[in-house]
Amino acid sequence: MTFVRKHINLILVSIISLLGLYFRFKTLNNRVFWNDETYQFSCMKGEFKPFWSPPQQYGDFSSFPGEYVLNYFFVQAFGMNKWVLAIPHILIAVLGFWLLYKIGQYYFRSWVGYAVAFFIIAFNNNLIFHSFEFRPYGVLAVMAL
Repeated sequence: MTFVRKHINLILVSIISLLGLYFRFKTLNNRVFWNDETYQFSCMKGEFKPFWSPPQQYGDFSSFPGEYVLNYFFVQAFGMNKWVLAIPHILIAVLGFWLLYKIGQYYFRSWVGYAVAFFIIAFNNNLIFHSFEFRPYGVLAVMAL
């Protein structure tokens, strides 16, 4: 019992995070690439482009250059496989949950703070829908942390 009491915050956020990741995987399983994801894929195909020089020739204007660098290897190596192309965003989502936990260690004084923050992040419909897409939206949410 003392182990649970001592690690209640970690146990709580782990359960909520795993549920949040489950909903993200389920959403990715039930969807196909949209037009802008297909366009982003086609712009990333081929030799590495100098993403830092204007004008941007890939993706949409809500993108950031790191998205190109983050996904370039996966596009070149594996083609248009939605599960493989989601790997960088899956890792970033896990990193986001970990960052939220670390921020919570500094700011939250009880398990209630962790529960509220992780429920908002893990079960937000927009974050669930966009976090594993082949677009920068999931990454931008983690960058905000």
